[in-house]
Amino acid sequence: MRSGYMTKPSLFFALSVLLPCPVWSAAPQHPVSPSGASQASVLKQREASVEQPDARTGTLSGVITYAGPIPDAGTIQPNSDVKFCGKHVIKKKTLLVDRATMGLKNVVVEIKGKSSRYRGKKIWALDQRGCVFIPHVLTVPQGAVIEIKNSDAVLHNVRVRSKLNRSFNLAIPAGKSVKKKFHRREKIKVLCDVHPWMHSWIVVCKSRFYALTDDKGAFRIEGIPPGDYEVQLWHETLGKAKAKVDIRAGQPSTLRFVLKATKATAVKGRARSTGKR
Repeated sequence: MRSGYMTKPSLFFALSVLLPCPVWSAAPQHPVSPSGASQASVLKQREASVEQPDARTGTLSGVITYAGPIPDAGTIQPNSDVKFCGKHVIKKKTLLVDRATMGLKNVVVEIKGKSSRYRGKKIWALDQRGCVFIPHVLTVPQGAVIEIKNSDAVLHNVRVRSKLNRSFNLAIPAGKSVKKKFHRREKIKVLCDVHPWMHSWIVVCKSRFYALTDDKGAFRIEGIPPGDYEVQLWHETLGKAKAKVDIRAGQPSTLRFVLKATKATAVKGRARSTGKR
């Protein structure tokens, strides 16, 4: 699972494999399509030219699991705009656990390191749809612009109370949106006062290397320079945790970590590298 804006290997050349390329002969001067062994040779050459992962960096992947009683996911009965919101199934999302694997969703995994700021043109999205915020947890880099949308047919508002970024409280009519920039690392709770059950989190990450766990608790971070790092974990219900990882060039490292159903206190763990020196 990826998050953030970290560089991935380009698929440009991989896509070009699927496109037939004419071969030019000396005479006559007309393009002819390669066939048989010659076409297979062209494809093999192109496959060999596909950009490979950077051998100078490493990868961290793993699974974050949960230990403790699994709460009833349950649904929320709306008490505002019931005619519209009552048509949607509104599920509780504060603690989402896969019962088969105990994988924990929506854990922010960030590698502690040099501060980074995004300067590109990408715009992240936080939508109010079906009387919930989507996604429930949004991870972005410092300097990110987020478009907060209202895809519903009723009025929403968005209230952000921030300590390090700019706070705001804005009404968003049906079909409208607002854009806001988030400059500094912070975990920010987002609320809709019109519909009090609605909330989400914007997590502004200081490092370039971060991810959000998926439905199975899995994550993946690529392009990490070699070295020893501290990995910082955060979950809205279970709080903070940290682990140590050893990243090696051209080799994968794994982190398997358990967050326990205790008070939101920091716990420590140790990751293991699957590579060899």
